[in-house]
Amino acid sequence: SLKSQKPSMTSVQADLSRQLDLSIGQAVEVRYDHQWFHATVVSFTEHGTVMADYFRVDGSLPDCEGGEIEAGAVDVRAAQTPRPKIRVDSGKLILIGERKARMCARLHAAAQAERRAVATGNANPLYRQGEQTMAEEMLGMPEDGQVPEEEEMGVAVCSFELPPETATGPGLQRLNQAASVTDTVLEVLPGGRKAILCGDFEERQRARALLELLPKVGHYGDIASIPIELQDLTSHLRVPNAAMQAVREKQKDIEMETGSLMLWLPSGSVAPNRQTEHLIPNGAYVEAQYRGAWHNATVVYSSEQSIQISWEYDGSLDEVEPDQVREKDTSNAARAAWLRSHRVMVVLGQEKQRLECLLRVMVASEKPCPGLWSSDDALEEAQIEVLDGHDETDCTYSLEITPLASLDLDSAWFAGPGCVAFAAAERAIPCAMQILGRKLMLAGTEDERSHAKEYLSWAQLSRKGFEHSTVGLRGGGQLDVTDADMRDDVLPALLPEDQAVWITLERIAEIQRETRTFLVFDQGGGSSLETGMRRLLVAGGDDVRRMQAAARVRETQSGLQQVSQPRSDPLAVLSTMSWPQNINEWGRLQKTIWAGHPKLKPGWIRIMSKTKQQEYYMRVADKQSTFDLNQVILT
Repeated sequence: SLKSQKPSMTSVQADLSRQLDLSIGQAVEVRYDHQWFHATVVSFTEHGTVMADYFRVDGSLPDCEGGEIEAGAVDVRAAQTPRPKIRVDSGKLILIGERKARMCARLHAAAQAERRAVATGNANPLYRQGEQTMAEEMLGMPEDGQVPEEEEMGVAVCSFELPPETATGPGLQRLNQAASVTDTVLEVLPGGRKAILCGDFEERQRARALLELLPKVGHYGDIASIPIELQDLTSHLRVPNAAMQAVREKQKDIEMETGSLMLWLPSGSVAPNRQTEHLIPNGAYVEAQYRGAWHNATVVYSSEQSIQISWEYDGSLDEVEPDQVREKDTSNAARAAWLRSHRVMVVLGQEKQRLECLLRVMVASEKPCPGLWSSDDALEEAQIEVLDGHDETDCTYSLEITPLASLDLDSAWFAGPGCVAFAAAERAIPCAMQILGRKLMLAGTEDERSHAKEYLSWAQLSRKGFEHSTVGLRGGGQLDVTDADMRDDVLPALLPEDQAVWITLERIAEIQRETRTFLVFDQGGGSSLETGMRRLLVAGGDDVRRMQAAARVRETQSGLQQVSQPRSDPLAVLSTMSWPQNINEWGRLQKTIWAGHPKLKPGWIRIMSKTKQQEYYMRVADKQSTFDLNQVILT
């Protein structure tokens, strides 16, 4: 179990506390710009200043999140007046849903209520050990914070004290990762010394084990071993020493993107269920490195940690690192050398999270070790690596590695303009996907992998080169999905032309990100669309999210106009002024006459025909003109 630890001070800090007659947690006032603000002492620094959480003049926390300030001793005094209290209204919250969802919502609400109460002076964040917090009381928890025996096996909440080193900064980030990894909900209460956890019995056990493990993790993520309670949440990946720096540079981003936790076992650790064929057999004729040059030698004895060789030059024996030896005349000698000298990375998380993490790490490893997992000789071993040495039949998800050329996919396009579509497809299905060299790696069920390949093909057919089309993005390019109306994963949305012009690539990316769906225009699926109509396909594995995305699409025009400005009536605006007489005047009045209208391609302006009472469009550079908005609209 996690034990409570009281804040500790160095001798210098303790002397300063006595000299100022102040203590941690004491209510004080801090002077700033000739005005005194209420605050609470947090700590004393080694160089004689006071760290304090300060409050606004009305007694509330800045932005309701708390603010920390470092002040000199002369600018801190014991509180002269009580901090103003802000009235907190109470009410009843009704929650509807499954038990776990309701319990988690109750926990979020109780924690938020306590934060608000602390911010308004109605609760004290500095409680003593064994004292119940406001959130615990609201949740009706026992005084010891533990789960009653009769509720032990179901979804329940429990609380525990937090050590100071895990309650703030990087430690707090690790706590949030622990909740994601174990599929629990964790709330750290104000003051950072207590947390409440919600989940079923196994989830709470795993979260406890992980929370006890976190203080033992080294600065670079090093850990001696993984507790048995977490074995079902772990995968292992061999990372060559040559790729360690590249992987560590991306580690935080990968953890954040996948909701997983990456740790490193000690050097010499062996990943489970792996073969040791990368050990060079005794007696093999090799090349070994000496002072930067390669020389012929023979292997005397080979192990994971070192290799004993006999130099051909004089027959002398020497012991070298595995990455200082390479086999002669073998196509996979470089791979074998990299994998002989490696660290074992442990990924903790739910199975789909772990797969996403593993694929991203494999991609990061390819730059310093080209062909490590993407070469034709490595495909079978890559499958074993991603599945952590388990048989495919024992796993929920499978790995598929397919050449991009066989799918007619352009790797350069997906690495550039198509990267947004690639990420959206991965989220919408969801299916773990990465491009590795000239191959596409997909980890998921058979249906997920099939949908992923289709979505990528749709994106390329619909969007690649759309900027050269006269109708732009909404024209659908070369995409024509004939079975869209019959598919369970697609919701077709028919849009009038004047609404479709507002569905820009930026707007699509925003809706995709918010709803975890995949949006793409097509030509109508073989059925003739009515004049002035466009079809947008809203795809993804979740019915509710698809409907949310479709609603966001239909709200786009009115929403954008409200955010910016109403769409003007050009003729009405022109009736209030002298009619422009030349191109310069039309150009100067564009934003006035056509306020709120869709943007045109660079170099084009709108002009109103006085005789036809109809707008047309002119390219200023060569005076080319057209009445067709589709040719000039910026998509």
